[in-house]
Amino acid sequence: MGIGVGSSRPTFNTDSAIDLFDLTGARIELNNLRFIQGTTTPSTALVNVGAAGCKIKTCDFPMGTNDPDGITVPDAGDDLLIESCTFSVSAEGPNAGIRIESATTLGIKVIGCSFNANNVDWDDAAIHSAVAHLNYLYQDITLTNGADIVHTAASKGWSSNITVDQNSCVKGL
Repeated sequence: MGIGVGSSRPTFNTDSAIDLFDLTGARIELNNLRFIQGTTTPSTALVNVGAAGCKIKTCDFPMGTNDPDGITVPDAGDDLLIESCTFSVSAEGPNAGIRIESATTLGIKVIGCSFNANNVDWDDAAIHSAVAHLNYLYQDITLTNGADIVHTAASKGWSSNITVDQNSCVKGL
């Protein structure tokens, strides 16, 4: 758990082709952390959630050229809660704020998060899924300046209170 507010909270970055945080133990919680962009070598993800029941709360993801994905969720990331986090883009390069990677991933909850593409945008989407994952919940999400939610496969879940500005969109929910 991080102590501090805004840019004074604990800050992490990587300049290696790795997952900065690779959560492989069940029910791990990351709270009030800031993941800033690397400067030389792209990471694979800032946080990879490969275990069930994890929580990422009140974290900040200001993404840039060397941050392909903010949070990746493979098969084992069931029942992940991402709550009250902020995602933003400052330069071309990021693919997704949150990427769901497996059709067998169940119960992802994204609640109270904001996504600001700053008219640069993620290459794929702020929240991207090319697989038919099940039982998702997207609630109280704000998309601004070109941030999108894109599902290209027949995922099944619930969404409510998604605020979208004139430059953003939701596709495939």
